[in-house]
Amino acid sequence: DPARSRPLRRRGSDADLDDYAIDFSFLQGKTRVAGNLVSEARSGVEQDLAAVGMRAFVHLPLIARSALVGSIYLARPEARIYGHRDMEILNEVGASLAVALYDHSLYDEVKRLSSTDDLTGAANRRRLFEQGEIEFSRSRRYDHQLSVVMIDVDHFKRVNDTHGHAVGDEVLREIADRCRAGVRTIDSVGRYGGEEFAIILPESDLEAAEIVAERLRAAVERTPVVTADGPVPVTISGGFA
Repeated sequence: DPARSRPLRRRGSDADLDDYAIDFSFLQGKTRVAGNLVSEARSGVEQDLAAVGMRAFVHLPLIARSALVGSIYLARPEARIYGHRDMEILNEVGASLAVALYDHSLYDEVKRLSSTDDLTGAANRRRLFEQGEIEFSRSRRYDHQLSVVMIDVDHFKRVNDTHGHAVGDEVLREIADRCRAGVRTIDSVGRYGGEEFAIILPESDLEAAEIVAERLRAAVERTPVVTADGPVPVTISGGFA
């Protein structure tokens, strides 16, 4: 999104390209070479590079299995176009890097799907039990507090029967979101099964678990869930240990 591009920052004599937004034209996946950015700059990226003294420029899109996975930008202060040998090396490096990036993203996605509940985005039962074992072992070894809150959606069958399963799914997603919003980043929220959720609370005693359970109960009761079928009032019950 060109509108979200930010100016390059200077660090000594080097331009800092960290987190720089990719120019929209580059998303077409075409290699771009320029010998003098003063007269040939086309995009916001190239104009900013020219402003900090860069002249020759090349952009190489990284494509693996027909997917654009990244980009390589090279620029130098000499107004001299990158040559044939330069591009051969760059293409070889880019091809290897594109495959590596693609495989890494694919691995991350498979890993995420294997540990995440498809419907709610919370940890699935398998991941919940794995995290529970880790936290339980840690609490025993170091003699730290550990608590768990179990939550059940009240009369959930009535929600499905009255509004349909699609609305029921919306309710479960919203409850999972409110649970995540109501706990710390070190806590783990998972879907235990059906309309049941569990929250693992490291470094938390029984009093803290009760506070969390009550906070989540109130958060769900306070505001009906907005669904395609209109607002649906929902309540939850919780237990803690």
